[in-house]
Formats: sequence, C-alpha cells, structure tokens
Amino acid sequence: MELWDLKNFLAVASTLSFSSAAETLHLSTQAVSRSVKKLEGDLGFELLKRTTRSVSLTPAGSRFLKDASRILLELDGSIELASRIAAGESGEITVGFDLAEILGTLSLLESNLAKRHPSIELHVASYNLPHYDDLRNGKLDAYFATVYRSVPEDLNCCVLHTAALYAALPKGHALAEKEVLSFSDLHGETALLYHTEPESPMLAKLKSASLDYEIVADMGQMSSWCTLVALAGAGRGYALVSEQYRGILPHLVDYRPIDEPGAVTKTCLLWRKDDANPLVEKALVETAKSLWQ
Repeated sequence: MELWDLKNFLAVASTLSFSSAAETLHLSTQAVSRSVKKLEGDLGFELLKRTTRSVSLTPAGSRFLKDASRILLELDGSIELASRIAAGESGEITVGFDLAEILGTLSLLESNLAKRHPSIELHVASYNLPHYDDLRNGKLDAYFATVYRSVPEDLNCCVLHTAALYAALPKGHALAEKEVLSFSDLHGETALLYHTEPESPMLAKLKSASLDYEIVADMGQMSSWCTLVALAGAGRGYALVSEQYRGILPHLVDYRPIDEPGAVTKTCLLWRKDDANPLVEKALVETAKSLWQ
C-alpha cells in the first residue's frame, strides 16, 4: 500500500468526485482513478462504487475512510513531532545529578528549561558519587557533576561554575570569626572525610598542606555529606564541602570559604561525544550556560 494512493483515495472520498479530487491534487482524472484502483487491488476489496453519473463509498470503503483519515492525521502529527525533536525543540531528556548538584543546580535547571523549552520533558536520576558509566552506556543523556579533578577525556565537558571549597565549622568556633580561611588557619584542626577508592582529591589537598584528617564515613552511603556536616556540628572536627552544601544544618555549623590555589569545585555538564539526542547541545547546554554565564 502506497501512502500516495491512500491520500488520493481520501481526496476522492471527501468529494465523491474524481474530477474534483484531481483538481485539488493537481493531477489528471485518469491518474487519480488509476491510483485508487491500485489501492483497491492492494487491499483486495472495493472502496468505491462507480457509475457514469456518481461515485459512492462501499460499506468497506466507508469504514476504511474513518481509519485512514485517523492514520494520516497521526502520521502528520508524528512527522511534526519528530521534526521538532530533530531540531532540538521537543522530546525527552534524562539527566543525572551528583548530590551537590541536586541541591544547587536541579531547581534552577528545571525552571529555566521549562521557560525556554516547554515541550521538553526532563527526567532526573541522582547519584551520591559521580557515575559516568550510566552516561557512557546511554542510560543518561547528560550529567551534572561537582568535579574536584579532571573529567574523563572520552566525555564532553562544559564548566559552568567554579566556587571555593567551604569549611563547615562547629557553631561558635573561633575560626568562624574570620570571613575567609586559609589552610594555615586550619592547622591543629581535624578535617572529617569520607572513604573513597581511589584516594579522593580532597584528601590529597589535605596531605599536601600537612593538615590533620579523620575518615569517618563511607561515601557509598547516600547521607555521607550530611554525616560529615552533622559530625562537624557536634564538635568532632570540620568538614570540607562544596558551595552547594552551605544550606545543610545551618543551626549547627558556620560555613567559611577557603582561599587557596586549587581549593575549588567545578559544576560541570558532561555528555557523550557521540550523543544522538539533539536536545543535549541544542537545549540543555544552552540553558545550563544561561544559569551562570
């Protein structure tokens, strides 16, 4: 069955006139007649009764007309939707977020994406640790990560925002009187860390600055960052956190930025270099950049 023949039949059925349909289609009457005959041959039954004076639908033709009209409307809608998806104007996108980016980026992205691209549906997955494998294997279209080190070379990366590390100090701690801290201020204090394999960049920074530390949490737990801040609030030590965590337990801790070379975190948007979803670069990257740039 050819789509062309189906459209010609609909033109005839709507007017019950081969000549009127031919005029609308800019074809000869003979061409339209041959097309409908071919369609009837493909289907194996008559759609139209023809006499020298009139054209009418057969019972089968009347039923087929209803379904054919609906199918063509759905097809036109599908073509329009697919065209908008290809142009990066509509569709679905699945995005992963580190825990810090859930706190600092998700709400901003959701609201701005809805304003700029209301036809795009955003699906969200959250991770306690960077989980780039889900991005590589196609479960995610993109990933917002709080990055302390370089990102894998096989992924595209757009650095959206760079911020200082913050020390979460027990409420009333003497160091909270300072607006900005240096590593030298933290000598004699204990940094609270989580365990990771391999060694975290945070631990490397503390070692290079000869600062004391204690491993108190396993990053496999979703609450690890909150655990560090809670223990700092209990007076066990201080926690080094990214900017996004400054809203956690403010009644227990004071947050102060650390002014040291390399003591920063980066909010990065990552996506595959061979990504097939046009929404990533045509909508998501553009919207994400608008949040900070």
